[in-house]
Formats: sequence, C-alpha cells, structure tokens
Amino acid sequence: MNISTILRCVTLLLAAALISTSLPTTDAVAQAGGNEACGQDQRTRKAWSSLNSSEKSLYLEAIDTAIKNGAIKEFAAIHVEPNGESQAHRSCGFFSWHRRLLIALESYLRDQNPKFACVTLPYYDVQTAYVRQAAGECANLYECSDILQEIGGNRAGNKEVYLTQNGQTAVGFPVTGYPLSDECDDNDVCGYTVRTDMTTKPVPSGAGFASFLSIIRRSNDYATFLEGIQFGVHNEVHNAVGGTMATFASPRDIFFYSWHAAIDMYLHVYHLCNFGTDVTKEELLSASKAFTKATDSCDGVSGMARPWMLRITRPLVNTFRMWVARCGTTET
Repeated sequence: MNISTILRCVTLLLAAALISTSLPTTDAVAQAGGNEACGQDQRTRKAWSSLNSSEKSLYLEAIDTAIKNGAIKEFAAIHVEPNGESQAHRSCGFFSWHRRLLIALESYLRDQNPKFACVTLPYYDVQTAYVRQAAGECANLYECSDILQEIGGNRAGNKEVYLTQNGQTAVGFPVTGYPLSDECDDNDVCGYTVRTDMTTKPVPSGAGFASFLSIIRRSNDYATFLEGIQFGVHNEVHNAVGGTMATFASPRDIFFYSWHAAIDMYLHVYHLCNFGTDVTKEELLSASKAFTKATDSCDGVSGMARPWMLRITRPLVNTFRMWVARCGTTET
C-alpha cells in the first residue's frame, strides 16, 4: 500500500468519524420503516455525539419500546444461539453477520411506529474518544464517551451483582440509566443491566487511528483484516465495557448496537481504501481483499470456513455510501 492510499484511508476514516449531516424534518407520511418518510432514498447513520437532543430522545424511545415488548431479548437470542454465535464470531462471516443483525434491528425499530420511521442506529465514535483521552481532555473510557454516559451510565452501586440474560451469566455493577432501567433478566430481576466500572478503564489503544491504519496496511486479504478488527479493537471495547457486553448476550446492552455500527464503519472504510467504487461480481471473485477464500478459516470452527462473499448495495452513511452485504459463497 503506497503513501497516497494510506493518506486517503486517514481522510476517509476522519470524515466518517467527524462529518455529520442532518436529516430533513419531514412528516412521516409513508409506511413506517420506509426511506420515503425521511425525504431520502438512503439511510444515514451518524455518531451519537452528532445527534441533537431530539434525535437522541427519539432513538432512546424507539429502543425502550423494543426493550419493553421483548424484541431486544429476541435479537440477543439470535446472537446467543449456537449456530448463530458460531457464524457471528467463529467464521469469516463476522462483519456480514453483524451487519445484517444491525439492519434487521434498525428496520424493526422503524416499523414500531410512524414516528420512528427515520430512526437509524447511532455509532460510537471511538476514534474521537481515543483522541480526547490522548489530548488529556478526559481520563478514562467513561469520561471520554458521551454515549456511555447517556445510554445507561456507569455503576449505580459499589457491589457487583449477577444477572442471567438469555441463559448467559453476566457479572458487574448495576447500570440503571434509561432505557436499561426497563431491562429484566431471565429470572425477572428488573431495573438494570451490568457493566464494569468504566472510570477505571482507558479507551483501548486499538481505537487509535494509527492502529486502524496498521491493520489496513498489513492486511493483504479480507480474512487478515477481519481478524485484526475482530480480535483487536472489537474485543477490547466489549471487554472494557464488560458485564453484559462481555457475554454472548451482549445485545441486551443496547450500547452493543452502536459499537457494532462503528465496527461496520471500519469495514466500510476498508472497502473505500481498497476499491473506492462499486465492483462487479467478476471483480469480486478475483479480489482477495473483497471476500475470503475457501482455505480461510478466520480462526473459525470446522464447517465455518466457507468463502464469504459480499453482495453489495450501498446506503448512505454520513456522506458516504455504505456497502450492505448479503452472505453467500463463491459457489452460488
């Protein structure tokens, strides 16, 4: 990768993290969940820090509705179920699997009520959190991350507790902020989920721009990039937030969706760095950076090392069109 490509990657990642566009205030006259109601033909995801107070409140209300009606528990069940979990974390489908889960939840939220028709998942701007910590503007993961302060918050007590969520045991300090205050575990223990004391955790080093560029630079194929992100910054943030986020029931903590929206942006920038434009099926089949080979395992389990290919459409993320993948194989 030459220096011009590296510089372009820096620009793309900075733009994706920092540029925001406001949705027009259009009455929801189309069917809930339809882009026509938003005055756009593409969905736009923004950083949580770029949302205004009304947008934040609307998103949290949509999520709270999904918590109360049991939908968030069902989405977590998909993530916990053994076959789903293997495909999500032990195969080369890591990015594609989670992308589809995000789009499914986003569509579900929109379909709950016409007023939610333009809701999109806000992403966690972890790069800015890392820069703020490095600059001395804040001291730890919690102080540097307004999304963690405003969605759930930090510990509400000094004693760690246990919850059972979708059959998974989570341990941590109670987190009682809205809308997690409406959570109930499998034993009807209600009013909180659990996280670590995030004031004791730094923003992970893998969240820095230099770390991301290092992964881009050394990734000669898609599988190497996937492993670099999944087993790097992805796992680091899950473990730093801890509690529910450190289990396979992590979708019960709604921060999960914003974190994976950020992970999805990593994939988006990776594609822009390596392709920059739409690619044909024929180009995909000959591009090792576009999908995995039959010999790639992505540190996976037996039977999961299939050649995952991205069938691409491109909704809008900030000012960029995002690749939306369907999972498939090169044999189909």
